[in-house]
Amino acid sequence: MRRLILISSQVLFMLICGIVDDVNCRTAFARSFEDERAITAALDHLETHKGDYGMESPSNEMEVKRVDTDAIGMRHVRFDQYYAGVRVFGGEMIVHSDRSGRAENTTGKYYKNIGVEVDPRVTPEEALDAAVKYLSDKCNFRQSTDAELVIFPWEGTYYLCWRLGVKCLNSGDYWDSFVDALDGEVVHVINRLMTDDVIGTGYGVMGDYRNHIDAFYNGIDYELRDRTRRIDNDPHGHDGEMLATSHILTHYTESIYEVGTVATDANNVWDQTDVQSPAVDAHFYLGLVYDWMLSEFDRNSYDDNGSSIIVSVNAQDVADNAFWFWEEERMVFCRWSAGRRSLAGCPDVVAHEFAHGVTVATSDLIYEKEPGALHESFSDMMGTAFEWAHPEYDTPDWLCGENGYTSGTGAFRSLSDPHIYGHPDYYGDSDPYWHDTRGCGYGSSSDAYGVHTNSGVGNKWFYLVSEGGYHHGVSVTGIGIENAALLAYWSNAYYWTSAMNYYQAALATISAALALEPAGATWHITAEDAWKAVGVLSDYDQDGLADAADNCPQISNSDQADIDNDEIGDACDNCLNTYNPCQRNYDEDSYGDLCDNCTDYDDDGYGDPNFPNNTCPEDNCPGIYNPDQADSDGDGVGDACVFVCGDANFDGTVSLGDANYLINYIFKDGPPPMPHLLAGDADCGGSINVGDPVYIINYVYRNGPEPCANCP
Repeated sequence: MRRLILISSQVLFMLICGIVDDVNCRTAFARSFEDERAITAALDHLETHKGDYGMESPSNEMEVKRVDTDAIGMRHVRFDQYYAGVRVFGGEMIVHSDRSGRAENTTGKYYKNIGVEVDPRVTPEEALDAAVKYLSDKCNFRQSTDAELVIFPWEGTYYLCWRLGVKCLNSGDYWDSFVDALDGEVVHVINRLMTDDVIGTGYGVMGDYRNHIDAFYNGIDYELRDRTRRIDNDPHGHDGEMLATSHILTHYTESIYEVGTVATDANNVWDQTDVQSPAVDAHFYLGLVYDWMLSEFDRNSYDDNGSSIIVSVNAQDVADNAFWFWEEERMVFCRWSAGRRSLAGCPDVVAHEFAHGVTVATSDLIYEKEPGALHESFSDMMGTAFEWAHPEYDTPDWLCGENGYTSGTGAFRSLSDPHIYGHPDYYGDSDPYWHDTRGCGYGSSSDAYGVHTNSGVGNKWFYLVSEGGYHHGVSVTGIGIENAALLAYWSNAYYWTSAMNYYQAALATISAALALEPAGATWHITAEDAWKAVGVLSDYDQDGLADAADNCPQISNSDQADIDNDEIGDACDNCLNTYNPCQRNYDEDSYGDLCDNCTDYDDDGYGDPNFPNNTCPEDNCPGIYNPDQADSDGDGVGDACVFVCGDANFDGTVSLGDANYLINYIFKDGPPPMPHLLAGDADCGGSINVGDPVYIINYVYRNGPEPCANCP
């Protein structure tokens, strides 16, 4: 801390509390004529005002340290104070001269009435031994600097001290040590890195008061830089094992693609809620997540190597989201929109993002399709388990991200009931919320083939393993969330591999349970039952193959024959010799659309024009039985097919049901709009896409424009 008061003819001082960099104050340096003139003027100034400062003889007590010239030509002559030939630590004055060399004012600190003995009774070697012993709980001694005899003012008393630097092998710290040269006692130590691990206070996203924020003083400002979890730097009792150079470091950023600048505060009271609260919570929770991972799983940071944890908050280019950037190994929390809060205020989300880093460093699950769903699910598991481990900071529940909403019971996922938020709780197409992973239809590749959606299967498994329950006809006996979290972590860290699907992961989890469970426990049975309950290890057709591994789960086919290699077994392939993993069969006549020579949905003998493989006559009103094909106005559209544009389900009105129908068609491979694709083109864009259901919703709920009037 520096407090600056200018001196003119009055006795005013600058008190400098800090570390003087130059150990040898009498180092010779070349001086220009202008420097010498400034020094002479400075000494004259001190002599003139010595009574004001309490000096007896400035020429004997003050030694020139250096002369600095600033950008506008002013010279600043810096003096060190000496008493009986011994430098006074912190006794330093600067005389400031104008460009003509005339002394104008003085800043600094002069110590008066010292009056101490200056002949040491303790040798430098004895002083070093005392300092090393004193620092033994902080520093694995490596080497020291040369000792300097100084007068050390400390808490109102003057000490004759040996000042020496103690360098640490384990932490990289460099402790400036002051040992009484008369009795050998350690008077004080200062970290020569110009740092201090301090405890700040502030407010989090939810308005909660944080009375312990692990911060860092850089000599000017306080930073959200936590070094207190290093293996040999434990001033606050965290018992961390981070590397000597590692820290938890929080930044403000404008963009998710930039780390940004370190979060700082002038007084270590982080109470600027709009800006600082996301930084406070991200920093605070990450410290707790680190501690939790270390204590519960013996994992030292996300990579188990004690590496730094880097986080950025308040990114403005994306709203209401959080990320783990794999290549940069850092987390980002974005700005929030109306009715929302920063997700940094959600302990489960903070732990969720951290867990992504754990997965990258362990199984490195590929981030798409089923491995990607496992990736997301593991993060949800860890986030939820962390929340349950710290009920003092957030009421434990099975929701994800509920603190991100300002009102209601909003969240974005539920582990106990994934269906609430449109996620499957059962494996495969039999669950209406299962996201297609085969690339069938518009939107199949969105969200990396449903990684945030199909994670519901793993989430429901974790809930059942933790709490137990009855699901899809299977009873599961829970083992508690703490044990379930350990099993999930153990599986991911030691048994899962990058390309695992749900079935392979389930088998690996059972193996992990057998290796991990205590004597007499039956964790492996719980794990297996839970996987059966969510459909991964069920065997509907009783052919000895779990449905998730069966290429024809509803028809017994233990041989798994698949002549066209589309991963659909011959026993249930509707287009046997043609690669068609999507198995579309619009008219439900047992022939897949790719090999049906007459896709005739309304069974009137005329083929639907939406299917180009038809060899039968084209239907002028597909979806409505009209064998006479009457077309009184000759516009190519059968009389039976006059419809309202936007009426995708052909019930005569445009409603929310039409939007749902289109969403099912676009994302779930549902039936196309009836009686013609044009019925679903609500915005007349010329094709069916996600813009059409949005257009309908806007029309129904927000008085938006009517669906276009250009339908046949």
